[in-house]
Amino acid sequence: MNKKTLVSIQIAVWSCIIIFLLSVFIFALYREFNHEEMASFTSGSTIEYSESVSDIKDITVRLVSEDIQFVTSEGKELKIVQNASYNLKESDKLEVNRTGNNISIQKPNVNHVFNMFSSFNRRESIVIYIPLEYENELRVKTVSGTICLDGINLSQIECGSTSGDIEMNLMDIENEVILETVSGDIKLDEVKSNKIDINTTSGGIKLRDNKVKFIDASTTSGDVKFQGLGNYFKINTISGKVEIELEEMFEEITSSSVSGDIRIKIPENDGFRLKYSTTSGELKSDFNLDAGEYKTGSSKITLRTTSGDIDIEKK
Repeated sequence: MNKKTLVSIQIAVWSCIIIFLLSVFIFALYREFNHEEMASFTSGSTIEYSESVSDIKDITVRLVSEDIQFVTSEGKELKIVQNASYNLKESDKLEVNRTGNNISIQKPNVNHVFNMFSSFNRRESIVIYIPLEYENELRVKTVSGTICLDGINLSQIECGSTSGDIEMNLMDIENEVILETVSGDIKLDEVKSNKIDINTTSGGIKLRDNKVKFIDASTTSGDVKFQGLGNYFKINTISGKVEIELEEMFEEITSSSVSGDIRIKIPENDGFRLKYSTTSGELKSDFNLDAGEYKTGSSKITLRTTSGDIDIEKK
């Protein structure tokens, strides 16, 4: 193979890559520019479904690009409202099935790639009304759609998305919150739970006014921010920043970052023990430390960073 042919092949390959990336970028801009209020379309179709939650232990939702919103309802049945900016065909309608103690909500025979790019001229949202009497498990899976939950009390919740955001507001989860996304952001406001487990690659994690016993959060390049109350923290990132602001003292904080800074803001307290390591970063503390100890308290802080700074501030 001569040099001219090799150059032509390289140009063709890179052209394909650029076209693909440009298409994804334009698609993302389109979704952002055309993002409409959930459940509000001036034209198209609206279909309602309902199912009894009597004896139901688990609700499972599997969709692709549709935005999904969960809200509470004083009704006795699970109600699902499918809103579309286009006329829904039979193949576009949801399948709502009850099997044993499970209710599943999904679409039949979905082609994920086609569905994603067909969203250029179609918008769709799903609003799911959960009865107040339902307090068991909820599982949600989507590819690019946003998942939003408001004011729901459950025993456990699991949400997963590839590029869609996940938002939770004013919720009480008895056991565990499990959230996972690749590039989407995760935001929790006023969520109470025994344990919160969050994993994302490039998305940011922001938790405000939360109350949790255990929290385990990790991301590769996104920032992690926590504000509220908690006992045990395990927060890790590679290039993102870690910010923890607590209203009261805790049992233990463990956090690590490679190039991101770690900042902890806590009130005056009975004392804590600090163990830390950093290669090129600096340690700053508003508390007078003696060999890594402040007073005689039992709270533990273990921090590790390579080039990021460590800052412990007093509220």
